[in-house]
Amino acid sequence: AEGTCAKEKLAAAQKALARKSFFRPAPDYDVAERQFKGAGMDFKLCGDIDAAINAYEQAADCALKTKNKFSAAGYFETAGKMAQDKKTSADLENALRLYDRACTLFQESDNVTGAVEIKFRIGRSLFRTDAEKSAKFLVEASNLIDISKNDAVTIDVFSLTLNVLVKTRKLAEALKHVRRYSKYCKAIGRRDQLFKNNLTETILLCAIGDVAAADQALMDHFQNSDYLQQAEAATAEDLIEAYRKLDGMKLEALQKGRGFRFLENE
Repeated sequence: AEGTCAKEKLAAAQKALARKSFFRPAPDYDVAERQFKGAGMDFKLCGDIDAAINAYEQAADCALKTKNKFSAAGYFETAGKMAQDKKTSADLENALRLYDRACTLFQESDNVTGAVEIKFRIGRSLFRTDAEKSAKFLVEASNLIDISKNDAVTIDVFSLTLNVLVKTRKLAEALKHVRRYSKYCKAIGRRDQLFKNNLTETILLCAIGDVAAADQALMDHFQNSDYLQQAEAATAEDLIEAYRKLDGMKLEALQKGRGFRFLENE
């Protein structure tokens, strides 16, 4: 029944696109948009996902004709989710194409959060199968974030981005990222995460080989007297001392500790 209904809505949409007269020189894009959207919903219900994706794309095109970029972005995002759920490599490429259009339109309609959420969703889905591509999308998501605003998804985006940058050994980029993440944590009062980030900064500087900079960063972190009392601060001090003394056993023991493990679990 849904399939028949969907085809009727497609026909109605096509009719609206063809409807022109002396008093209406342009097609009725509003009606066509609603009909394509309805057809997309019905096709999805009856399991014809390719037809559903196509209908939502056409709804998006109609929305763009009336300069409604926000609605168009939503249609492209919905189509992208359906393509991604099909899970074949060709469908994933199609999903990325649709998501890309959605992100652009969200940004153009001043809905940066919508673009961040899409890029985060892609990066998260690729995290275990293609870390390099995951890093690309997660860094893009992070760079779009306005750190003066407290959006629900921000901590998740920053944390997973840091994780994937460490995983792919992009340590200089991870260092730049964790410093921006820390600014955000300070702005919203997330001391627990800020203290973790302080330790992460120390770890990254040591891993890069700049122990002097790690020591200076630690002194800067100690400007917050509360950090002095934290386990992360003690681990940071021990790490710098072990690096200075080239104490391999101590470094190995520290690396097995909680301060390092949380990087893998962000």
